[in-house]
Amino acid sequence: ITITFNALPTVLLADGQKFCEGETFELSATVNGAQTFEWYRNNGLISNETTNKIEITLDGLYRLVAISEFGCRGIDETLVNAIAAPVVQLGNNAMKCEGDKVILDAGPDGSTYQWFKDGSLINNATLQTYEVVQSGTYRVVVTNSDLCMTNDEVTLSFFASPIVNDFPTLINI
Repeated sequence: ITITFNALPTVLLADGQKFCEGETFELSATVNGAQTFEWYRNNGLISNETTNKIEITLDGLYRLVAISEFGCRGIDETLVNAIAAPVVQLGNNAMKCEGDKVILDAGPDGSTYQWFKDGSLINNATLQTYEVVQSGTYRVVVTNSDLCMTNDEVTLSFFASPIVNDFPTLINI
């Protein structure tokens, strides 16, 4: 009788992976000696995923079972976190009087900010707030420390104040 011990497939999933909420993330494993694959999320089998790569949109505990031609199983798992994008709310479109100033505030969730007016980048406008004195559509792109981005825009219109002329003196007849 001859007994042969076949090597287990090797599976390596990187630890501590993360992606931005609302995006698709490719989870990929380095695998040797496997013919078929089974992916699991939070202990539930993910159907129709049969390669060493998977595109995901949800966080959770992901496990890859790699199966050799002899039925030997190699397993690795990793916890994948979805990171929230910054919250940005510039408010409603508004009409203002000429000479007024509007301070737009992109909120504290970002680590970098970039402001745009009418689709064009505003040079050196990289702070959380931006002072507006001209009509236009203003947009800010906010990036957090995990490189997740979001943006918002608002249209502000500035109108000239009406001109009031002196009224003529009343004439009594």
